[in-house]
Amino acid sequence: MNKHKEDLRIVKTKEKLTTALLGLLKQQTLESIKISQLCEVAKVSRATFYNNFNSVTEVLTFYINKFELPFEERLQENLAKLNGNDSSLLPKLWKGFFFPIVEELEKRKEELNEILKVQNLSGDLCMAIFNFNKTLFHRVLRLYKSKRGNISLPDDVMVAHAAGGMTSLVFNLVLSGDKYTLEEKQYFVYHLIFERINSYYDYVDNFRNF
Repeated sequence: MNKHKEDLRIVKTKEKLTTALLGLLKQQTLESIKISQLCEVAKVSRATFYNNFNSVTEVLTFYINKFELPFEERLQENLAKLNGNDSSLLPKLWKGFFFPIVEELEKRKEELNEILKVQNLSGDLCMAIFNFNKTLFHRVLRLYKSKRGNISLPDDVMVAHAAGGMTSLVFNLVLSGDKYTLEEKQYFVYHLIFERINSYYDYVDNFRNF
């Protein structure tokens, strides 16, 4: 069989499963959704499911990572523009990376709002988004370090702090509906996840040197 057709079939199968999952998430929590139920809604066999995923949470993780945004490409472009440790570029690069993410969230806010209203924000869906953010912040840690230089805090502590804040902020902004404009939401992400965290590190370093 032609490899292109095989790849296309895999893509369509994953799209069916993610679409079915998003529909189910509007009705019940992630942890309550069974593979058999997801397969029935997506109209795929269990064998087909296991050829692509190992769990329902993996389907969600696939959706979050895909998210119609070229994360990897955008990240590499921003890192390439750093030009060594020129931290003067950092605010622009940070905005260039995260503003499109906030814009995409804004486009999907109605659907995401429906989903989050049903989910337990300390449950599996929350943890899936938190783990995605941890992976993301591990990748962008160089952006922090390019401005900060040597940071006394361990990488895993920094990443956990940033990912936790980002996860909570995303939930808050999605559930806020039309309370804030897109520009305000972009500013909140920039200020709270970039400027405030750097201020926090300044505080920690000063405290250690006191």
